[in-house]
Amino acid sequence: MSKGNEAKGSWNEGKRPEMGEEWLYINNPLEHVQKTNGLVDEKAKGTERTEQSVQKDNKSLSAERKSKVDKATEPKNGVMSWSVYEDSLEAKSKQHKNN
Repeated sequence: MSKGNEAKGSWNEGKRPEMGEEWLYINNPLEHVQKTNGLVDEKAKGTERTEQSVQKDNKSLSAERKSKVDKATEPKNGVMSWSVYEDSLEAKSKQHKNN
């Protein structure tokens, strides 16, 4: 969507949809990283989030994702499986025994 070497456009202007924060466009990213000690000395702009609030949100999201993964992968009949292959073999075996 950009023209030639331009990297600025409607996709990186205004507010970010995820967080509702303003985009910060940096004309020379390499120079900016060098001046800010690899972004270590970068001061947050355009946000009310803090390191503490970000860490809290990260922990909350991590717990939510872990819960979903745990639920999706919990063992069935004491067997942990990433497929239904064992279930279908067991069903076929029972069907064969009943015939």
